[in-house]
Amino acid sequence: MFANMPIDAVITTIAIGGSIVGTGLALLMLRGTAPKKPKRTVEEIVRTAPYENLDNILKIAKS
Repeated sequence: MFANMPIDAVITTIAIGGSIVGTGLALLMLRGTAPKKPKRTVEEIVRTAPYENLDNILKIAKS
């Protein structure tokens, strides 16, 4: 397959392909990962729930 191609074209193609792959992998490694959200407890979720939006749906005792 490469017998009819000049050697400089083969070397240039390999060099350009390697550069593109190397740049892509470097960018992939430098990409920041999304920060993990802290785990919430059930008590915290219930305490911060928007109960004021449920006035017309549920009867909530005012305390």
